[in-house]
Amino acid sequence: MRKKAVAVEKLRATIAATCAALVLAVPVAARGADADVAMTEAEPVRCWWRTTTTAVRVGQTFSVVLTCGAIETDSLAVIVDHSKLDFAAAQLPPFEIVGGTRAPDLRSDQGIFFQYDYRLRLLRDTFFDKEVPFPAFSVTYRVQSRSGQGEWVRGAERIYALPPQVIRVVSLVPAGASDIRDASAGTFAEVDAAAFRADRLVATGVVLSIVGGLLAVLAWVRLAVQYRPAARAANREVSDLAILRGVARELTAVRKDREGAGWTPDLVGRALTAFRIVAGYALERPASRLAVGQTHGSDGMLRLRQGWLGGRHTLVSGSVTPRTVERELARAARLGDGNVERLERIAATLAAFTRARYGTEDAPADDALDQSLATAERLLQRLSLEHQWVVKKFTAVTRRTTDLRNRLWSH
Repeated sequence: MRKKAVAVEKLRATIAATCAALVLAVPVAARGADADVAMTEAEPVRCWWRTTTTAVRVGQTFSVVLTCGAIETDSLAVIVDHSKLDFAAAQLPPFEIVGGTRAPDLRSDQGIFFQYDYRLRLLRDTFFDKEVPFPAFSVTYRVQSRSGQGEWVRGAERIYALPPQVIRVVSLVPAGASDIRDASAGTFAEVDAAAFRADRLVATGVVLSIVGGLLAVLAWVRLAVQYRPAARAANREVSDLAILRGVARELTAVRKDREGAGWTPDLVGRALTAFRIVAGYALERPASRLAVGQTHGSDGMLRLRQGWLGGRHTLVSGSVTPRTVERELARAARLGDGNVERLERIAATLAAFTRARYGTEDAPADDALDQSLATAERLLQRLSLEHQWVVKKFTAVTRRTTDLRNRLWSH
């Protein structure tokens, strides 16, 4: 990028210097009626040759660059006949033109620059070890100026003859050369091509860097998942509190759907699936978890979305049935446990949802189902509070203290 900036600055300096020379050469050309007189004293066009090599071999292809600058202001303009400068029409005998290009024009406040790059070769062996001059070459143009009424007036056709140029066949420097010509500077087209190639390489490098970074992140994630302990992954796939929150969202959705369309078999099935999970936690039977893909599903199981942007899906289900609650209720009554009332509410709610979902007769009314849904929501709020981190720690400490005290009293 630094080399490109230096090349552009040199090119701008050259354009500014040449335009200044052209403007100073014709100080009165753009000021009035004496334009034609000024043109006879100083040419409004300047052209020069530049070759890419100082010596050639017979049959060797080389480049000759024709660069021209012409004045172009608000009141004076030079119209160049480019039809005679095209490589298909130009003639430079004894050299043969095998191709060429024209670079995009460069404009400034005082002038315009255009450039032709001719590809030449010399096939005659009679010029071996000799200096071969270029034939007379001229640029045809017209000068048009703005009159006092604002109209453009085009002058007569003029010809600018280029200075002589020679190429030595198999030699280092022509005998008539005043200095060694610098053939390393690029043409306008070469500078533009180099800048475009540099921008393309930079853009390609940025894209490849981004792709490489993404691949590195994906590889790191793959390794982390591959070497993660299986047991920890299974146990921590989704926490109990996260499951209870997911069940709360499901019950809220069930209530909204029930208010909109009433109780349906599918809606009762959703409520039953959620309440079985709630009943399991009430009986200290955590829900079972199954990690699945996004398209996998199963009846009687609640789908929970976890992880970043919900990319991890887990199916959660409860194993509590009315028979299970009856056994727990009988045991609590026999031991005098204080959870008998809670177990009775769980048994009634579970029985209501089960009869509504699978029963064929004596299905509960909508009011009974609404009451069962309210009971499930209250029980879920209580369980969510009990599964908070602080409450679980306090309960664990209290349980250990009670066990220790019972052991001391037993001894």
